[in-house]
Formats: sequence, structure tokens, C-alpha cells
Amino acid sequence: MARKRVIAFVGAVAAVAAFCAPSAAVAVPKTLETGGSPVAESELPGAGEHVGLPEGLYSYNDGEFTPVDVSRVQLDIVEPAPLADGEVETNLIDFNQWSSCFVANNSQEVFANYAWQLLEPIQNIQLKCGTGDWGYKHIRAGKEAVWQTQLEYLRTVSPGFFANWSWDDVMSTSNDTAIYDPQYWAQKQSNTRCAIGVNYWLDSNGNTSLPIRGTTVWSTDIPGNGVISSYPDARPVC
Repeated sequence: MARKRVIAFVGAVAAVAAFCAPSAAVAVPKTLETGGSPVAESELPGAGEHVGLPEGLYSYNDGEFTPVDVSRVQLDIVEPAPLADGEVETNLIDFNQWSSCFVANNSQEVFANYAWQLLEPIQNIQLKCGTGDWGYKHIRAGKEAVWQTQLEYLRTVSPGFFANWSWDDVMSTSNDTAIYDPQYWAQKQSNTRCAIGVNYWLDSNGNTSLPIRGTTVWSTDIPGNGVISSYPDARPVC
């Protein structure tokens, strides 16, 4: 797979199994196609392994570390106002986007764009405002806490770099890595895909943090190939 200097970092679907009466027809989502190589958590580089690369955020795939271009996923960054103690400025969403999503309830408001390069031509995947069932609102309602945990860990390994990040910056970076440079991906039914990406922080000595692995799920039924969900997940397949 061609590798390019972009990001990456790390979201998925839970397959739904239904139990019905014997006479009822049961539709079970099928995995129609897969790609990449599933890698167990134990096979990934662990914390403190010496890589010898400059300090920074990297995606990891096929045994290679690639620098993350953070500017690709922290879109519409505005100059932050002075923050009160303990307050965090989100970099992913500006005031106009927030108002469109949470005041006007515009489900199609676009927060971030990602490139699925495994199709020709390259396909654009969008993180949109969404609803309670998909998109940013869905992720915020169900996964904000787990992404916040990832952010708090990253702040322990690099307090300065991640000081003004919010949970959704970590989530969006993971999405970009999973979609642009997936370690593993799967086609679920004809309209849904999931992909897994892995990110690391390398310290000033070139040593690795713990891996941050995320799964992203999106649907072609949503205009712009909208992201359904995104969450940290140690499992090697989705």
C-alpha cells in the first residue's frame, strides 16, 4: 500500500446479533471484504521502545512510523480566547460550526474530511454533526469519555503538545489515521465500512508511548460518506 506523509492515528462497528422466533427471518450483517493485516495488541510496539525518530505524533502501520500532519484534522482553528483554570479549548470545531450543529440542528454540518485512498478515485469521508444515531453528536454522547481518557494519557507523555487539545481532536486524528492508512479494514454489508488505525507519541529520546488504536465506521448511505461512530478499541479487527 502506498504510504504518504499524512496522518494517521485511529473507529468501528459493533455487529448486531438478533435472536428471534424460529419462524422469523434474521438479517445478520456480513463481512463482505477485508484488507490489511490484523495485529494483536501484544504484537504492537509497547511503551518505552526505542525507535530513534524525532519527537512527535506518528501513525504506525506495516512496521513503519509516519509523522502525523495534525493540521489536516484540526480544521477551522481560531485563535483561542484566554482560558480559565482547567478550561480546555476545542480545536476541531469553531463557534459557527457548533452553532449550526447544536443550535440549528444541521445534521449535515461538516467538521472534518478524511481521504479513503483504497478506492480510485480517492473517496472523501466526512465527519458531520449528525444525530443521536450517527456522526459527531452520536460519538459525543457515547464515546466522549473514552476519548477523554486517551487525551489525559497523551497529556502525561507530552503536556505541552496536547495542552490545548480536546477529546474530539484525538478522535478526529484517530479517524484520519484509520481511514487514510488503515492497519485493517472491512466492508460490512454493501453500505458500511470500518477501519482501524494506530497512533503513537515518540518522546525526545525517540521512545514510544502506549499505542492509541481507534476504529472508525462510516456509511455510503449518508451524504458525503458520513462517519457513524469512532472509538478506541484494542481489538485487531472490526
